[in-house]
Amino acid sequence: MPSGTPPSADDEVRVVNDEGREAPAGASGHLLVRGPATVRGYWRSPALDARFFTADGFHRTGAVGRVTDTGQLVVEGGSDVPGPAQRPALRQVVRRIPAGPGRPIPTHAKGTPR
Repeated sequence: MPSGTPPSADDEVRVVNDEGREAPAGASGHLLVRGPATVRGYWRSPALDARFFTADGFHRTGAVGRVTDTGQLVVEGGSDVPGPAQRPALRQVVRRIPAGPGRPIPTHAKGTPR
């Protein structure tokens, strides 16, 4: 699968501004996703549903991204996604997570950092 494309033809990805309107190509905004593997809501938690889902079923991921002029998605960071400045520190943490039953070492942590 090429980088920056949805994993399935049935997945939908939107980048919106603070008002919830589509961000123009190249502009950063909030990443929203919807598709067959996207959860539909939280168990018995309408307050969380209202916070993390739009009325039309898109999940507010907490990530920040943009769509390029060629239609590729670039994830830049966000509340739950480390930005470029945090990635080296994150790699150091991942390398220190011990392997064990049910805790395999992530492939990218075994060799040269990405």
